[in-house]
Parts: sequence; C-alpha cells; structure tokens
Amino acid sequence: MSVMTATKKAALLARIITSPEVSDTTAVAAQETAILAAIASIQTDTTAILADTTITSEADVMGWTDAQWATLRANAAAASTAADLATLQTDIDAIGVDTTAIAAADVIGWTDAQWATLRAAASASATAADLATMQTDVDAILVDTTAIEVDTTAIAGADVMGWTDTEWTQVQTDSDTAATEATEAAKHFHSSETWIGRAASPDGELHVADADGMLPFVMDAGDNTWGTWLQVSGSTDTPYRANMTKIDVHRIVITDVERDKAITRIQLAGGATGAAGLEAGTYTDIMVTPEKNAKQSPLETRMPRFDAGTKGWARCWVTGQDTGTVNFFLGVHEYLE
Repeated sequence: MSVMTATKKAALLARIITSPEVSDTTAVAAQETAILAAIASIQTDTTAILADTTITSEADVMGWTDAQWATLRANAAAASTAADLATLQTDIDAIGVDTTAIAAADVIGWTDAQWATLRAAASASATAADLATMQTDVDAILVDTTAIEVDTTAIAGADVMGWTDTEWTQVQTDSDTAATEATEAAKHFHSSETWIGRAASPDGELHVADADGMLPFVMDAGDNTWGTWLQVSGSTDTPYRANMTKIDVHRIVITDVERDKAITRIQLAGGATGAAGLEAGTYTDIMVTPEKNAKQSPLETRMPRFDAGTKGWARCWVTGQDTGTVNFFLGVHEYLE
C-alpha cells in the first residue's frame, strides 16, 4: 500500500467540503486541522497493520483457499478507510486463530529452516509476488504430505523390510509353531514319569498293564524275523494319573533276555493294532545289544503323543535267532493336553 499523498488528501478534503453534510463552509478551515489529523491516524493504523503481518505464522496458509487470499489482497490494496482497515485487521486476526488451531501441523517433517522460510514469506505478504511465493511453499507442504501418505500405505502392510503380507504371515506361523514345539519339548522333559509292566489280572484288550506292579512285559522274536505284536497298553489303562489326556513312551528298561549279546531290534507302536500303528507311521524303532544277567540302564525313546485310551504294542527281532524273549518295563509321560 502506498502512503497517502498531498494530492489525495486535498481530494478527500474537497469531497468532504462538497458533501451534503457540510453546510457551513466557514467551519471547514477550522476543522481542517482535525480532519488532517484523522487522516494521519488512518495512515498510521494502515502502516501498523501492514507491519504486523508477522502474525501470519508458518501453518496459517494450509487451510486458506485462493478466494480467501484474494480477499486479503483486495482488502490490503483498499485499506484507506477505517472500515477497510477493520476488515483487514479481522482477516489478520483470523489468520492468527487458524495458526493456533493447526500449530501441530509441522509434524509432516519440515525443518525449522523450512518453517522460517515460510514465515519470512508470510511476513511480507502485502505483495502479489510474496503471496505467490507463499503459495509455492504451501504446494510444497502438500506434496510432502502426499508423500508421507504414500509411505504410510506402504508401511501398513508391515513390509518395512520389503516383505509381502504373505511372507509376514508365514513368519508368524513359523514363530507360533516354534513356540508350540518349545512348549511341548519342555512338557516332555519336565513331566512326571510312570513305569508300567504286565497286568497281574489282565482283561482282554481293555486292561493289560499295571502302574503299581513288578511284572515285566515279555515279547518274543520270530525265526530271524519279527515276532508277534504284544499289547502293552489297554484301552482302559490310560490315563494312569487323573485328568491327563495325552501319553507317550519316554524310556524302556530291559531286565532280561534269552539271547545274550545278540543284536535286537524293538518296535513300539500306538493304534488299534500293532499293524495299524505301523501302517499309520505312529511307531518308533530301538536297536540294542543286551547282555543276559547284566545291569541294564533305561534307554531313551522318541515317540508321538497319543490320546489317552490308545492301545499300545511292542514286538522284537533278534538277529540270526529262532525266537528270543525280551523282558522289559516302559516309562511313560502323561499330559493335560
């Protein structure tokens, strides 16, 4: 805005003198000093308002439309009357309010230096060129915001390492599986053990094992081949401990053999029959060379877990021998689930 010149002041005085409201021309001279003082006051207010544009802080342009900026420029260009000056001040105050409301907008990643540049443009916003510069800065803000939104979309799929959702799902599945396996392994090695042997009073395939007796199971080999399957757990034998729902064989101890130091192969299976367990793959193999009348230490076994009530079976093969009995007990683990 330019300063009001003497010509403009004279024109304003002439308009006042010739207006209908001024009927006493003799009073004009007496009032001229007061009128000029009022004009000077308007000029002072105008200059102060233009100088006070620094209150247009860094974020105030983010919510303004082109029409709102055009209105501000028009008001600034016409700020020679008290009414226009009041309108301009109202607009500036509104900028200040908007700035307060969006003061947190700088989270989009701008540096202090970038905000300082925008403040500098805002402080000189009385010219169209500065307003254009400010608009460019605003456009840059919008571009940065769009870029951040794109990055957010990318991160939403958890692909910060370049992985797809399918790959992350597989990782989660593998992690869950590993945790489950670790838990089951801990249960296996920290569960109580129950030793079972042949039932003193068996009942068909329902009851064939006792957990509180000292009678060993006795299985017999064939003629240099597998012997007949011997049932070692009946359908009503398990659980041995209340509320347990799963069972597996942990160890076997051989107490006597017919063939001394003969290579002996043993199979333990779970299923409706020994053959059914063999076909289903729910069995384990053990290789030993036991000594007759010698101290025998329990042997570790590896078997799947079975539901309580599953029938258990055992058989053996003594290399190069026609028959060959093996006396043994089984150590079992039971689980709540």
